[in-house]
Amino acid sequence: MQFRFVADEPINRNDLDALGFSAFVDRIYSALADTATPFVYGLLGPWGSGKTSVQKLLEERFRGDLKARKAEPWLYVPIWLDAWRYENQDNMIFPLLHAFRQSRTELIGKPENGGGFLRALRDVAAASAVAALDLGLRVVTKAATGEALKLKDVKEHVEDVIDPQGPLEELLTTWTEQVEGLRSKYHDFITGYAAEIKSAFGVEAEKVRFIVFIDDLDRCLPGVAVGVLEAIKNHLCVPGCIYILGINPSVIQRGIRSKYNGLEISGREYLEKILNYSFVVPAPDPQALSRFATARLGELLTDEQARGAHSGALEAFGEALAACRFSNPRKIKRILNSYLLFLVNTPGLMGYEETYVTRMIVLAEYYPELFAALSAASTDETARAVLAAVADVQAHRTTTAQFQDAYGFSLEPVLADFATMPRLLEFPAQVGGQRAPLVKHLEAVRAVCGRV
Repeated sequence: MQFRFVADEPINRNDLDALGFSAFVDRIYSALADTATPFVYGLLGPWGSGKTSVQKLLEERFRGDLKARKAEPWLYVPIWLDAWRYENQDNMIFPLLHAFRQSRTELIGKPENGGGFLRALRDVAAASAVAALDLGLRVVTKAATGEALKLKDVKEHVEDVIDPQGPLEELLTTWTEQVEGLRSKYHDFITGYAAEIKSAFGVEAEKVRFIVFIDDLDRCLPGVAVGVLEAIKNHLCVPGCIYILGINPSVIQRGIRSKYNGLEISGREYLEKILNYSFVVPAPDPQALSRFATARLGELLTDEQARGAHSGALEAFGEALAACRFSNPRKIKRILNSYLLFLVNTPGLMGYEETYVTRMIVLAEYYPELFAALSAASTDETARAVLAAVADVQAHRTTTAQFQDAYGFSLEPVLADFATMPRLLEFPAQVGGQRAPLVKHLEAVRAVCGRV
């Protein structure tokens, strides 16, 4: 049987949007039309929820407008920065400047030859080398965090930039002037690039806006992620710029608490100071999810004869995922691969119930401790006893502590998930037919899933 696995690639064209993100993208696109600058948007969602796909679809819209010279009310120039690629950089402003430079090469095409754009870029880079010091962020955010400025920190961090032998007041004054200059230099840089676009596109420079997409910020080390947020807020929020930050808020909030350990800082309130408004990535519609899963499985099963033989199983798989309301796009792709391997390993399905297999794959891949407890059962009765124990905790007939004493792991972290996917743990007892026992389903799924 011929098949291929699906890769975890974001959607970057509207015609590939099988999960229905387009309507959400339209709402953001409309909201951006009259946004006053500077402005910082958050695009919020857990890992794998589709934040990159939404940003890519937005970028495609703006690139289409740019190609068509659509400048009403504004001509948006998209800039893309994958923060995770540069998380080992001490200064994330350098990669951002590189992204602007790539944009200019694409749009203007003419050599820089040390001209105004390149000089302005170097001025920003030089100023940011000072401002990006840990001391710099500490001073600028002092009012927000209440953190005390220590003389030891001053001496350690400024000695490579300015003469440390002078009076402390003079040192701080010199440093502060250089930091304050970063914002103005960045504004000059943005204004100069807008003027070049004006000449190339024949539009008013005042109509040019830069929309900066920063992706995977939540995958960076906590200090790096928080540093980027602070740099944007303190130095890079200038007229003509809109930022869209794809972040998992819970991860960023933990990073904020980690960086300012011991200080009374709310991660949520800290984010609110930086993000002017946030959009939450919606979960895919269950029916769209079912259609996506069925169609994608059909594409991956490249053997036409096998695809026809398994058409019922493909539809059952999509319906089972939709019924469970398991809706994380990235995780769905992993489940697709596991189910595809199951089909290859079990020709004819041999009495397996497709919905059981689908639910068990979800458990094996993303709730491995529970799946391990089920797999350890030697009979259907003992496996169903585990499921009954979970149901008792959900119904508050027993406690999570009692469950942990019995099975060796806590349900506490996953109860919220199970509450949103009530059918995930449904495995009705067999009533007639030739269905394989529950423990045989578990054994077959364990053979195709890498987690357990």
